Amino acid sequence: MSDLCLLGAAELVNLYRKKDVSPVEVTRAVLKRIEDLNPKLNAFCFLSQEAISNAEESEARWLRGEPKGLLDGVPVSIKDLILTKG
Repeated sequence: MSDLCLLGAAELVNLYRKKDVSPVEVTRAVLKRIEDLNPKLNAFCFLSQEAISNAEESEARWLRGEPKGLLDGVPVSIKDLILTKG
């Protein structure tokens, strides 16, 4: 399978739907890539401590066939000029 970090949202959702990959696997892959590359790139200033637990909740919803929405479990990054809560 391709590097999970390089797949688009539609591809990830299709894989979740077919149970070929899980939101937890994807989140772990993304966090690992950030860990490997961020010291050189300095692209991320904050990582959610709840990322894995949120992915676990998403995975449970996908396994029940009840995702919250079309992008449930797809990791996202937000530019730091966007105001966020927390």
